[in-house]
Amino acid sequence: MSTSATPKVNKSRDGVLGPRSNGFNMAIIYGLLFVPLMVVMGKEITVDSLGIPALLLFLLVNGSELFIAKVRNKAVPQWMIVGSFVVTVLTAVMMAMVLH
Repeated sequence: MSTSATPKVNKSRDGVLGPRSNGFNMAIIYGLLFVPLMVVMGKEITVDSLGIPALLLFLLVNGSELFIAKVRNKAVPQWMIVGSFVVTVLTAVMMAMVLH
């Protein structure tokens, strides 16, 4: 039997770069919330207003995840994921309201 006839099992469903971190997810969620808010309010979207807060959210969430979960060799607690989502939503709303 040749090796091409045997079914191949995909052992990794995370992709080439591995699993997405919570920081990356929050940066994407910030962009998904911020852009429509700015469009609805009729304000200008710049790279600075979109990229810098997304980068800071990424660093904040990954840093706190490293401090809380990775150092203690525990799983990321659910309250941290929900809290980072709330911080992301509040950041997107406040940035949309403050910028003119």
